[in-house]
Amino acid sequence: MDERTKELIAIGASVATNCQPCLTHHVDKADEMGIDEADIREALAIGAQVQKGGVNAMQRFIERSFDAKLDKMASRKKNKAASLKVYDPPMCCSTGVCGTNVSDELVEFAGLLKKAAARGIDVQRFNLAQEPQAFAENSAVREAMAKLGQDGLPLVFVDDELAISGRYPNRKELEALLGIEVGNAPENAGKNTIQGAGVISLTGTAASGSGECGPGGGCC
Repeated sequence: MDERTKELIAIGASVATNCQPCLTHHVDKADEMGIDEADIREALAIGAQVQKGGVNAMQRFIERSFDAKLDKMASRKKNKAASLKVYDPPMCCSTGVCGTNVSDELVEFAGLLKKAAARGIDVQRFNLAQEPQAFAENSAVREAMAKLGQDGLPLVFVDDELAISGRYPNRKELEALLGIEVGNAPENAGKNTIQGAGVISLTGTAASGSGECGPGGGCC
């Protein structure tokens, strides 16, 4: 490829990439090389066509790739839950994350609650062994326990509506219930403390001589 052709290509590329200093440099260089004015104009026009095509293609890409995603984000924000309340079975600490044989399920759930709280959800958690009054004061909890007994615990309420009973939700279920993305539980989920409304300690203190916490554990 000769130098003349390279310079005309550089002119068109400068237009297409919106590089004004580049365009000025290459037009001046083309003039120095004696390139015909008509050829320079044609290179400018081709660059403008490429630029316009790129703009249109980008607009179509935005519409195709991001409009639906942004609508989904707006819908998720609109439908985001305000509160999450968990009524746990009797455990020796506030989360069951204590003792030597800690349940992986409880560790993961504690981490998910921490992330939910960090995303603005008012998270509160009540342990039947430590806070029986909270169970007695909530008519929906009393009704559920009258029907299901302690086998119905944990009870998971979202915006004061019973969502799940008898088990803890997994990540996908919790995300669907809350209308947010909480991601995977952090590895140190059992070692941190959540601050905020309905403060939740993710570190429990097991009873002396205990080996296992959580529902049915030996420390309670």
